[in-house]
Amino acid sequence: MTWFDILKNQVLSNTSLGSTMDWDNPEIEEEDDDCKMWLKGLCDILGSEIVGLDFAFHIVNLEKIPENVACDIKEFYTRPVSSYWDISTNSGENIDSFRANYTRGGQYKELKKFDIIIETHFRDDFSVFLSVRDINNNHIIYAGKEGIDYRQIFGDEEDIEENPSKLKKQIEELFDGKHEITKQLCSFVKKYFEYIGKPSLKEEFLDDYADWWFWAEDKIHEIKNPSERLKQYEEAIKKYW
Repeated sequence: MTWFDILKNQVLSNTSLGSTMDWDNPEIEEEDDDCKMWLKGLCDILGSEIVGLDFAFHIVNLEKIPENVACDIKEFYTRPVSSYWDISTNSGENIDSFRANYTRGGQYKELKKFDIIIETHFRDDFSVFLSVRDINNNHIIYAGKEGIDYRQIFGDEEDIEENPSKLKKQIEELFDGKHEITKQLCSFVKKYFEYIGKPSLKEEFLDDYADWWFWAEDKIHEIKNPSERLKQYEEAIKKYW
């Protein structure tokens, strides 16, 4: 056994006894590298294009993201939650609460160099993105979709009311399994939820997206049995999953 091996074994032994001595442990380095690779995979999903919809963006400079920050972001996405609303950092605000709860290894000072916004929202609009800015307000990461709403699918309320045949055709396509934007949206959300380890959250998305369709149809004629019709939309959309 070499002197290097003896010294390394001694350090590892001290670490197991609670020593704070630092050591360039290859396993720790690999874990950190895994965080960056995981973050790249997330950004690739977030930045994927949905044909027919705007607001997809993909700016990723991972070399500017410290390893501990990548791990904090991963931990935020993958921690247990009961609703997709919890996969957000209150868009538009800074991330002080996130920093306080998810710093690793005493690296609070490191996180202060970044403004991180995480958004997952499907109800009033479709916004799923990750934004990381440096202290100069430059984007290091900006990946996802922001501000998609019903108007990009159905048109605005005036369009719906003036051209009901267009919506009726879309409704037929939806129930026939041929609505292309719905195919792409469901594929995107499925990949996103599975990647962050939360496939069960699909029910929330399906409910919210069904509401969009129900609301649009309600603009062109009275729906006689609202609860039954909403259920029909939910079942139709599930087939795209």
